[in-house]
Amino acid sequence: MKNRKGFTLVELLAAMVILGLIMGIAIPNIMGVIKSNKEKTYVADAKKLLSVAEYKFRGDSKITRPSSTSNCTVMSLNYLDNGEFEKDPNGKAYNKDKSFVTITKEGSTYVFYVTLVDSKGKGVEYKKLEELDDNKASSVISERVNINFDGSNVSGKCTCSPSGCYK
Repeated sequence: MKNRKGFTLVELLAAMVILGLIMGIAIPNIMGVIKSNKEKTYVADAKKLLSVAEYKFRGDSKITRPSSTSNCTVMSLNYLDNGEFEKDPNGKAYNKDKSFVTITKEGSTYVFYVTLVDSKGKGVEYKKLEELDDNKASSVISERVNINFDGSNVSGKCTCSPSGCYK
């Protein structure tokens, strides 16, 4: 009887094929979960930015109040940032000049819209809180955010007076 101390080439190849199949199935699923979690992080950060802006707006009577839908108050991420928005889901910095919260007045209610943009231009584009759904994060995220705040105008949505623009 022969003493076998090891695996045959066929056994090793079979093990490699099985491992390859497992990886072929697992890696796309893992990548999908990672992408989904990053999108949910954009939405969570946008909600957090809205919350910070609303807290500051309601707590500081010196902040100019908008009078209509076409008139608004804009608070940039630069103005609002308290260190909680250091990195986007990809580990890079959010674009603090292109990320902002817009506050308009619809009837007797103040409505808050958020635009949160990463360094590559991806992010949440001019959404209300009720539009930010974690379960539909992929439909909330824009690959290229096209709305801008030029210092007084928010891409044709509204205009803020110099006293209502907080950069």
